[in-house]
Amino acid sequence: MNVFYIFLIVVLVVLSIQDIKEQKISVILVVLQCLLAGVMGIVGIIKQEHTVISTLYMIIPGLLIILFAKLAEQSIGVADGVIVSSMGLALKIDEYIIAMLVTFGLMFLVAGFMLVVKKASRKTKMAMLPYISTGVVTGIIVGEVVKYGH
Repeated sequence: MNVFYIFLIVVLVVLSIQDIKEQKISVILVVLQCLLAGVMGIVGIIKQEHTVISTLYMIIPGLLIILFAKLAEQSIGVADGVIVSSMGLALKIDEYIIAMLVTFGLMFLVAGFMLVVKKASRKTKMAMLPYISTGVVTGIIVGEVVKYGH
């Protein structure tokens, strides 16, 4: 695991804690995370770990979240979409796919469970960044295991 991944994870964890506690996150940390992701994306393209086209495809889910945030009048945070898009820059395609599957799978399971046990309603807001962080960490770990075979 390279040093960029460690910094990325640290920033995501700090943002997740902020999201849980305050239901808002630091713009400065989001910008820092986006800059870090941009550098990681450029390095990945230079090292031929992915292409410009695949990178552009991987920012689409985040752009859709931003669109939904605007249409749903902030039921979803715009910053969540920005973070998901930036993960498309930072991660390799296999890591990104795993990260997004884990992120949205966990959110679906937790939200469904909370609805079933009547701890939440359709209007209940959930912090999304902890799920994104969990997905990213899982994607990176699984990607490393697949890469090195252990």
